[in-house]
Amino acid sequence: MKANKILTAALLLGSLVMTTACSNEEDDIFDQSAAERLNAASETYSNLLTAGTGKWAMEYFPTNNTDRYTGSGYLMTMKFDKSSAVTVGMKNIFSNNVYREATSMWQVITDDGPVLSFNTWNDNLHQFSQPEDIPFTTGSGNNEQGTGVGGDYEFIITSYSEDGKEIYLKGKKRGIYDRLLQLPDTTTLQSYVEDLEGFSNRIFVDGAPNPQYLMLNGDSMQVDSCFTGIIRLFHVGADAVSTQTLHPFLFSKQNGQYYLRFRDAIKFGQGEDSTVQQLRYDASKDIFVDEKNPNTYLCGADPYKFFLTNWNGARRFTLTRSSVMSDSFKTLVDNAYEDLRKLTYTFLSIQLSRNNSDNYNQIRLSLRTNRNGTMILDYHFDMTGDGKNVFTLSNLTSTNKAAETVLSKAPNLQVLLNAIVQSQAISAGTTNFNLSTFKFTSTADNNQWFVLSM
Repeated sequence: MKANKILTAALLLGSLVMTTACSNEEDDIFDQSAAERLNAASETYSNLLTAGTGKWAMEYFPTNNTDRYTGSGYLMTMKFDKSSAVTVGMKNIFSNNVYREATSMWQVITDDGPVLSFNTWNDNLHQFSQPEDIPFTTGSGNNEQGTGVGGDYEFIITSYSEDGKEIYLKGKKRGIYDRLLQLPDTTTLQSYVEDLEGFSNRIFVDGAPNPQYLMLNGDSMQVDSCFTGIIRLFHVGADAVSTQTLHPFLFSKQNGQYYLRFRDAIKFGQGEDSTVQQLRYDASKDIFVDEKNPNTYLCGADPYKFFLTNWNGARRFTLTRSSVMSDSFKTLVDNAYEDLRKLTYTFLSIQLSRNNSDNYNQIRLSLRTNRNGTMILDYHFDMTGDGKNVFTLSNLTSTNKAAETVLSKAPNLQVLLNAIVQSQAISAGTTNFNLSTFKFTSTADNNQWFVLSM
């Protein structure tokens, strides 16, 4: 690092000598010499970075490849002080997945153009440019000694937005384009990182059972591996391995809205509407949409269709006392629980499933007996769907004398089952991007709802 700093200083000195010599020959073209213009640019960007509380988010991509870790994007938050100190915060695998801040020095230097230089060691930023082996990658072919992650710590400032809230950077060595986003004065570096981490963990879940899709102006593409930060993209129905393309991305939050931005724009046709780089999350539709072309969007699966597919596939959907539910529905569960306790039973779970071989729909009630045994009671019902978002459950019947007897002695259990076996609107438990849970809402009372886990 020390050698790099000396080299930077030498290049800067040479650049100033050359630009000063040129300015003597071009006085009739520019009012200021090249050195004066660079110094003015340096001052402009320094003032921009320290405006307000000087807080920014950096979307950092070390290299332009698509390998895990070296091709991944890393969110860093920064606070630039007028004293030339900068605090960098991050939470990722390089910080052992805990939030960490590190302080060092920064400066906008004048090279061939204005360059944002982090010119003293920073435990967070500089480890991406250290030529050392990545310690948590193991196995044949995973020795990065001499190259490390391969990132930059000096960035050419290429431009900034009209409102001064976005600054565009280009890695001086690798040439990778990164972006700085100004943060609100009231936002802390840590809260911004953890807000986006929470959003990411809710939207893109490892093990989500359903597919996701990227619609490119009507062309349907399937995506997966979103939880890794590098989306795998391929045509629906095509072989994923042989046709895939990989696209690193990062989340940001601007003006209270969440955004997904790919490192590189995805091109899918001709014309202005044939590329996409940034998508805004529309919470009302649970999709990421391209604001310049609403026919380009990233979405999850349809809850109704996905539930029906799995229902017909004999998957089981479970409700317990700890399941997410409305207050009014929880009251029904608690009342049924107390009725069963009077009969020396403990409520464990309710499972809904389809038995295709015998052609019936089933509610299975699991109870613990006072001798720590388990009693299973089954009830059947009919179900029809409207093809959109409503299932109508009806005709609840007991399958044997034991099931009928418990139901007659626990009237609040009958009330609970009746609240399940009715007309229900179905939606995602949390998001269409992760349909491992489904929310059932009574069409007669939208304050009465419960979530089933698949």
